[in-house]
Amino acid sequence: MYKAELGEPLVSDKTEILAEDLDETDLPETEDISSDSNGQPENERRKSEEREQKRRRAQLLVTNNQGEERDPKYLIDSLRQVVGLPRRWGTMVLPGDEKRLQKIQDILKYIQDKPDRTIAIDRKSDDDESFDNALYYHAVGFMAPLIKNLTIYWPSPILRGGITLVDLPGVGIMRDAHKDVTREWIREKAKALVLVVDHRGITDTLGQTLRQSEFLNTLLYSADEPDEDPVVIVAVTRIDDIANSNYETDKSKRRFEHFLDVVAEVEERMRQDLQRQLKSIWLSSADVTEAREKVAHNLLSTVRVHPISALEYNRLLEQDEDNRPFLRTVEQSGIPSFIRSLEQLAADRATLLNNRVADKARLFRDSLYTQLQIIEAQWENQLRTKEEAEKLRSDLEHFLQPRSEELLRRQGAFYEFLNSGVLQQIRNVVRIARGQASRAIDRYMVNLGAAHWATLRASVRRGGAYAGARDIDLPKEFALQFEEPIADAWSKEILKDLRVRTRDYGKDCLSLAFELTNWAEQQQGKVSSKEIQKQYESLQTNAKKLEEVGKESAREMRDEVRARLVPIIEKRIKQACKDFVSENSDVGPGVKQRILKLYSELAEEVAMIAEEPAKDLLQRIYRESKKDILAVSTDFQDPLTPIANAIVATDEQRIKRENTIKRQEVLAMVHTALTEIPAMPEELSQR
Repeated sequence: MYKAELGEPLVSDKTEILAEDLDETDLPETEDISSDSNGQPENERRKSEEREQKRRRAQLLVTNNQGEERDPKYLIDSLRQVVGLPRRWGTMVLPGDEKRLQKIQDILKYIQDKPDRTIAIDRKSDDDESFDNALYYHAVGFMAPLIKNLTIYWPSPILRGGITLVDLPGVGIMRDAHKDVTREWIREKAKALVLVVDHRGITDTLGQTLRQSEFLNTLLYSADEPDEDPVVIVAVTRIDDIANSNYETDKSKRRFEHFLDVVAEVEERMRQDLQRQLKSIWLSSADVTEAREKVAHNLLSTVRVHPISALEYNRLLEQDEDNRPFLRTVEQSGIPSFIRSLEQLAADRATLLNNRVADKARLFRDSLYTQLQIIEAQWENQLRTKEEAEKLRSDLEHFLQPRSEELLRRQGAFYEFLNSGVLQQIRNVVRIARGQASRAIDRYMVNLGAAHWATLRASVRRGGAYAGARDIDLPKEFALQFEEPIADAWSKEILKDLRVRTRDYGKDCLSLAFELTNWAEQQQGKVSSKEIQKQYESLQTNAKKLEEVGKESAREMRDEVRARLVPIIEKRIKQACKDFVSENSDVGPGVKQRILKLYSELAEEVAMIAEEPAKDLLQRIYRESKKDILAVSTDFQDPLTPIANAIVATDEQRIKRENTIKRQEVLAMVHTALTEIPAMPEELSQR
């Protein structure tokens, strides 16, 4: 079966924007005319490319075929018709398109009537032609531009292991929903990024995609700890085409030998391509940061290259006498290796998550078991006389006083760090990021001045973003420039410091408790060694819990900021563009200068404007995580008192434990509980 989530309802003003993009009425300004090497005016070439993209999209909607030539006026009229507008150019609907346009109208009505906008279709049998056709229309046919998400449930062995394959949409998706979808997967969900390339390798366009998709910025948050970063997999296709070509010119080798030679050459070349692209798009500026260099190093050290031939793979499986493969084994096609690579990534991820569950389960079990043993030791302990207890208590208080004072100092420093130190670090990081972002944005604005006026106008009408002959995306570009120094410092300074200080506080408490435990052991049989040891083991478990919550909080804070920071910064820029258009500043003479002035003003103020929302977000996320740390750190509020009480019981404890019947009841309950605590499941205990 599959489920298709439709995009938001189309409205007339959006359709008119598409119609305007296809219209012939815009003429270039004289001052913007320049020529390329073939003598064609550069602005006309760009506009032609942009119009062609829109025409192909409209053609797919209307005719179900991007390659079928139709008059742009006919396409515009058809798009206007499906949203209830009159056909402006007076064209008539062709019979072959009539049902399709009616279907689109039905879809738009369905979107408006059904809030979740989801269509689910089941396959009734293996030869269900209607299912195959519907899937085709939704995936690549005339309905594709209307689809926001398409989820296919397929009985494939590779998917049963927990793998979800996601084909991220391109710029052709209606209403530009692709950016939000891509951002969600890249920043929050993806554990591997598969780049599908042909024999040309990783091109400049694909290299730019690594940055424009925000993938590289995402890795900045974990540049120092890349163990959980998504892995880049390069799947190289059409290897068989090169092998066939090489075979035609050199028949001293068998065709499959040429294929294997190409495979060996391609693997190294793809790594070199990736290195070259990273150097060009990520490491080319004069002020390359250490974090960027680490991101590039991490990517290059983990990239996986898989030359594959799906055609040969199918031929080897089918064994059709009329369509024989030239490869000798299925393994040589590269497909099995590619599948194993995905399965291994899924298995590694499952192991990581299972280990975390095992750690939490073990800490909980150890804590429970130790507490029961403490109770057992307390009630088994033979009580000493009141005089002996008072003498021991006096010695204990003398030993304990300086250590209690030291504990208070260390507690004060830790809680000062949690309550104000981290917040001050956040303020410092955001302030520094503001200055660095301003310089980077200034460099971007210098290049923007060469953009064609129509491209600039198209961008301002779309909230500062437009994908045409030249891509402009001010909200994203400015936000990424602001995000980069924050991501670096957030991971390298704030989160690292939080983990270290939380861990060290637990160690400090244990160190003082260890001194007290050693003192007790030197009292020559005056105290219960079993109870004291169990109290210390309980503190050790609590220290582990505190260290784990520090790690978990840092991980959650990293992921939260990575997902939410950029949209906050983008919002202001989009609103400024909307205000600009609502004032009709996007029409009339001098529009290019007005837009550049707007963008320049935004460049000057965006870092300042973004500072407060960014700071508020970081502090809000931190405060939520601090609650978890404080909840666990309460176990260390007074780590010395439990051991002190194990050394010499209070009068209240003495009176309670002198009751023989009560003692027997408590010990019986404890023994029952200790024997009934279940063992760790085998899959969790094997760690």
